[in-house]
Amino acid sequence: MSETVTSRKLYVKYSTEGDTNVSHSMPVREDVTAEEVSTAADTIISKNVFGDKAGNLLSVAEAAYVRTISDRTLF
Repeated sequence: MSETVTSRKLYVKYSTEGDTNVSHSMPVREDVTAEEVSTAADTIISKNVFGDKAGNLLSVAEAAYVRTISDRTLF
């Protein structure tokens, strides 16, 4: 028997000082707005929350809300 599982994540890709990209993903509520994502991403950048060996985060390169639907076999 299988069960259909739906997962939702927000993927945000940041540009770094080292001219590379760093991505983070996190669960997110379904009704999140672009403005909320932009505000949160700007806060992460300004407070230097995530560091990377390529340098500090400079800007958001891309943000995407991704929904994955899969079948999970229980036995």
